[in-house]
This record gives sequence, C-alpha cells and structure tokens, in this order.
Amino acid sequence: MNRTKKLVALVFVLILILGGVAMVVIRKEQNNKQENSAVDYSKSANWVFNENDVKGKAADIFVVCSTAIEGDETHFNMDLADKEMRGAFAATTALESGTYGDQVRVFAPYYRQVGLSSCYLSEEEREKYFNIGFQNIQDAFEYYMEHYNNGRPFILAGYSQGAQVCLELMKENMESRERQDLLVACYAIGWKITDEDIRNYPQIKMATGETDTGVVISYDCEAESVKSSFVIPEGVKVHSINPLNWKTDSTPADKSLHKGACIADENCNIVQEIDHFTGCYIDETRGSLKVTDVPIEDFSLDIDTFGKGDYHWFDLQFFYNNIRENVSKRIEAYLNKTE
Repeated sequence: MNRTKKLVALVFVLILILGGVAMVVIRKEQNNKQENSAVDYSKSANWVFNENDVKGKAADIFVVCSTAIEGDETHFNMDLADKEMRGAFAATTALESGTYGDQVRVFAPYYRQVGLSSCYLSEEEREKYFNIGFQNIQDAFEYYMEHYNNGRPFILAGYSQGAQVCLELMKENMESRERQDLLVACYAIGWKITDEDIRNYPQIKMATGETDTGVVISYDCEAESVKSSFVIPEGVKVHSINPLNWKTDSTPADKSLHKGACIADENCNIVQEIDHFTGCYIDETRGSLKVTDVPIEDFSLDIDTFGKGDYHWFDLQFFYNNIRENVSKRIEAYLNKTE
C-alpha cells in the first residue's frame, strides 16, 4: 500500500476525532437553563487541562476545542453535564493540544460549544448559540489570566470553531497593551480573517513570516478547483499564511518542505506521520490555501455543508509537524526578543 493509500485508510478515523471529532448527538431533553448558566472555572472539573507545573515549559497555551458534538434540530449547544459529550470533547482537545508541542503549559476549558447542526442555521441564528459558548470561553480566559498566567508568555490556539472563538477573544479580550505584549501568537486555523477585521481591530496583526510574534496565524485548506466553501464563501477574500514556506503571497511551496501529516486512531493516539505529503500555495483571489497533491475523491466528506474539495476538516492534520515546529520557533523568537 502506497503512502497516500495508507493515509486514506486511516484518515477517516481521524475525521471522527479531529475537527468534527468524535461527534456526539445532543439529547433533546437537554436543560435550556443549563445552556445559559455560568460555568465556575475555579473548579478543575471544568478544565480538560489546567497545568500548574511550569518546569520545562517556556510558555502557556490556551486551547479552544473545535466542534466535538453534532447537535440536533432542537438543541445546538453542548451539555456540560453529559459524560459522553465530555469524553468526546476531552479526546478532541487532547489531540489538538498535541499539535502545539510539549514545551507549553496547556490550559483548555470545557465550554458550551455549538454543534455541527448549527451550520444549517442562518448566520444570525447560529450567532445566538455561538455566543453562549463564547461567553464561557471569555470567563475561562479571564480566570486563566487572573489566576494562572502570572505574566508568562502565552499562545491562543483554536481550529475551526475554536479558531473563530480565538479571533473573538482577540477582538474583545486582547485590547490592552499589557496582554498584547505577552502574546507569542494566536493560531486561528480554519477560519476567516478579512480586511474589515484588521481595520476594526488593530490588535489583530497577521503573521508575515516564520518567526514574528504577537501575530495571528491562519489558513483554510481546499482543492485547487474550489471557488466557494463553508468558511470562505465566493466573493470573500481572507488573509492567510502558507504553513510550508511561511509566505503570505502566492509563492508555491513544494511538498519537499512538508514535515509530516498526522494520523490518529479512535483513541486519539497518533499512529502514523507521513512526510512530504503535499505542497500548497495561497490563492490570490480567495486567500485560501490551495492543497496541490491530495486526491479530491479520497478527502471529500459526504456532508452537505462541506462540498467536494473542501479540506477544512483536515487543516491541522495536513500540516501537523510544520505547525509543531513553528510553535517552537515563535516561542524562541519571543524569548530572544524579551531577554
């Protein structure tokens, strides 16, 4: 079996674990009052990770989990009291946190994220449910800053819904110069950042290279033939950086620069890494990341919201080791700058 076939054989296990990951349908009897109640982040049970030991950890990372539940047509937010949902959420968070390396102290809260079923709502309706989870994350982030941060450099990191939440944190909770000075970077992968975002929120500064700090790293993957996607509709132009050559223009990056895609099993354990998996370039018109060496049929999902060639679900695993390496480089650059 060749390398691509090996990846295809395992990647659909990963689909169930990462970026839609281990999805659990919300039960209809979910309590609406519980959906809107505050979460007490002084309790360790409301964190997947809240590491206290700083030994050997050069920086902190605040991770916002991507969509780990499906939802239904009646209830769209995660029930934090549901053990099955918490298990899926924790497994997803653990795998995504691993993308950012082992030199960071990890903080990752449970929150009432919206399920995949919210994708079928209007933007206005979805925003109402999204804001329930975002309020949880704001509370968790403020608790982290007050009780855990202690002036340490930190990274914000999220993929898909997690990226959207991280960008909202950048807008609403990162206005102070003091906090911006502590930010190593914000990895907001799998969401869109437009000219309007950058104009309205000067604290959102896009990465322009491999080692700049205090910046946002973002891209969303698709096949070369795609002209519209769930994250980047036709007519929208976004800002991206290429995770292989770390350029923001359309310069192609050959797959020789690729450090490894990751494959995980049903328990969220990485079982395979594949080097030189694909090349990519940034589309000049859309700003999306065009992936050049991936068979469309093997990586298109049978989900109405995500069309053929929309590789959004693979944004992290396609470039897993390049992201890990980049986190290390940005932390090193931050520490050298502040010495």
